[in-house]
Amino acid sequence: MDPGEGLAEEYEYEVIPVPIQIGDKTYKDGIDISPKMVMEAGKKKENFPKTSQIPIGVYKDTFEKHLKNGDDVFYLALSSGLSGTFQAANLAAEELREKYPDRVIKVVDSKGATMSMAMLLQQALKLDRLGKDIDEIEETVKFLADHINVFFMVGDLKWLAKGGRLSKSSAALGNLLNIVPIIYINDGKLEVFDKIRGKKKAYKKLEEMMKNALKDVDNQTVGIIDANNPDFTRKMKRAVSRVDCANVMLPEKGVGSALTVHVGDDLFGFGYFDELPENYVNVNP
Repeated sequence: MDPGEGLAEEYEYEVIPVPIQIGDKTYKDGIDISPKMVMEAGKKKENFPKTSQIPIGVYKDTFEKHLKNGDDVFYLALSSGLSGTFQAANLAAEELREKYPDRVIKVVDSKGATMSMAMLLQQALKLDRLGKDIDEIEETVKFLADHINVFFMVGDLKWLAKGGRLSKSSAALGNLLNIVPIIYINDGKLEVFDKIRGKKKAYKKLEEMMKNALKDVDNQTVGIIDANNPDFTRKMKRAVSRVDCANVMLPEKGVGSALTVHVGDDLFGFGYFDELPENYVNVNP
C-alpha cells in the first residue's frame, strides 16, 4: 500500500511491506528498495523485478506483537484477485485466534491496491478515532471496498507484458502506435477499460470520467495516483476542486516500488466511491 498524503503523520498504523525480488536478492517495499532501483533493474534482460507473497510467519509475528500488548488487530489486505496476501493473513489470523481467544483479529480484502487501499484505510482510521467498534469499522470498509472505482493509464506497456497482463507483441505494437490503455480494477482484478491513442487524450478521458462520476456521489475524498505526471495531477486537482468534493488524497511518496514492478514509472489515475455508507467521514476528526 502507498500511504496517502499526510496519513502517516495524522494516524498511527503499521504497513507490512511486500517483498520484491531482483535476482537472488529480496527487498522490502518502502524499506530498502526504491522505484528507481526497480526501473534500473527492469532495463536488464535478466532478473526482471517481481513481487512475492508476504510469508505467513511475518503476518503471525506482526499480529502477535500487537495482541501481546492487549490490542485487537485490523488488517487491510491487498486484493485477493491480485495476490495471495489475503489468504495468507487469514491463515495466520486463524492460528492466533486460538492462542488469543479474548482478542479480535479482522482481515479484510481491500479488493484493490495502493491508492484505493489508502482511501479505505483512511476511513477505518477516522472511525477508530471516533470510537467506533471494530465490527462497524469492518462493515464500513467492506462496503467501501465493494463501491470503490479506480481507473488509471500506463505509459509503458512493457511492464504490463512482463507481469503477464498483456502479450509481448501487443505491448510492443501498443508502444509503437502510442496506445495508452486505461485500466480499472474490476472486483479486485485488473481489466482494460479502454485504449486511447496518446497520453493527453487518455488524461482528458480520465478527467471526463471523474467529473461524470462525482455528479452522482459528491462530498467525498477522491484519490489520485501519479508517477512522473505532475501536470496531470495539477489539472486533476483543479478539476476536482470545481466539484463539491471536500478532499483529494495523493500518495505520500508517489508510487511505491511494488506497484512500479507491475506498471513502471509512468502512471496516472484516480479513484472514487460510487456509493457512500451513512457513517462516511469526509473530515479529519
